[in-house]
Amino acid sequence: MAPIPNEMVNKRKFYETPYELAQAVASYVPASARSILDPCAGEGALIRPLRERSAHFYALDIRRTAILRGVSGIISESRLTVRQGNFLRMPLGRWLGRMDCVVMNPPFSGKERYLVRISNENCEQRVPVEIAFVFRGIDCLRPGGRLIAIVPPSVVCGDVFAFARRRLATQGSVRVVHELPPFTFPRVES
Repeated sequence: MAPIPNEMVNKRKFYETPYELAQAVASYVPASARSILDPCAGEGALIRPLRERSAHFYALDIRRTAILRGVSGIISESRLTVRQGNFLRMPLGRWLGRMDCVVMNPPFSGKERYLVRISNENCEQRVPVEIAFVFRGIDCLRPGGRLIAIVPPSVVCGDVFAFARRRLATQGSVRVVHELPPFTFPRVES
């Protein structure tokens, strides 16, 4: 899988997930989840509302110090594994097929130059970074695990991404879709 281009990593805007949205995401995390991964954790907004759960949290981001700043003192070190890295580039290793739940607000990009190459079964294709994150997140789930992702509307209902929805349907099921109101993220209309 191709990495996120450095140009995108260095210039993209990082928007912290609003606390109210993070709480809503947390309400869909099964109470039985004992291993929870956020592969693009930023400052840990999606795992902070889950801090009272008796689970182990795995937080990954390109900027390790941001995660530590966001969750330091909130989640004990014995229940938190923090790694710095690019989720689309790194080997999944011990995460592959082992997570009870994956929560994510991946980077979005509708620009052709930021498409990443993925391979599955007998084909290779270029997809937007947010779809690559979702597919890779699915790979981390144990059978019966749950993926909760904040994605742009085009992933949910755009004709061009019907292939992504078909893959999701064959690997599991889509249970709930919520449309967020405009400007849920500051300065982001859609």
